[in-house]
Amino acid sequence: MNYQIKSLFIAALSLIACTTEAALIDRGNGLIYDNDLNMTWMKDANFAKTSNADSDGRLNWAAANIWAEQLTFAGFSDWRLPRLTDSNVCVGANCSNSELSHLFYGELGGHAEADLAVQHNGNYALFNSLQSSVYWQKDQMAIAPGLALGWGYVISGGIINGYQNLYNESSELYAWAVHDGDIGAVASDIPPASVPVPAAAWLFVSGLLVVLGARSNKRGL
Repeated sequence: MNYQIKSLFIAALSLIACTTEAALIDRGNGLIYDNDLNMTWMKDANFAKTSNADSDGRLNWAAANIWAEQLTFAGFSDWRLPRLTDSNVCVGANCSNSELSHLFYGELGGHAEADLAVQHNGNYALFNSLQSSVYWQKDQMAIAPGLALGWGYVISGGIINGYQNLYNESSELYAWAVHDGDIGAVASDIPPASVPVPAAAWLFVSGLLVVLGARSNKRGL
């Protein structure tokens, strides 16, 4: 196997590995597992309203954090709000440093300034009660003594769809509870799920195998 063919073969195997890693998995019991970030999303994106914790599900930043931290759902406590994934400051569209931005762009197929309720992929149907508004994130940024702003993320709502921004903590925004790890599998004793590999990846690998076989036969002649 010459160097070029070997490199292509390794790349194909890497493609299969990547396509089997990132996915949202419905674990049942209102739990959606993201095996890319190793975290569990609550299926109900407005459970604060559903559970009658608030009449419309909108809370200020402190109340949203308290609600998530005191929540017990599916037999688990230690819930929280989605958070930033690094300390970089990113405001506006196409930010990639938060769990909500990963979900919006990577898992739900959202696009900046496009209504997620209209433009999305099949994973969108995994969730209930997604609001066309802003969701709180766990993190805050101190900008002056006694004043801090919470990070919010716009799931859907006008031209700022997919935007990450700073909001005054007294604002009433939506809260979405998440949990670290694959708690749905723990609760049900489910082995790690195998994610179907896209047909295009298999087709690419099959083509390479045909090429390799042809080259091998040619050498044998």
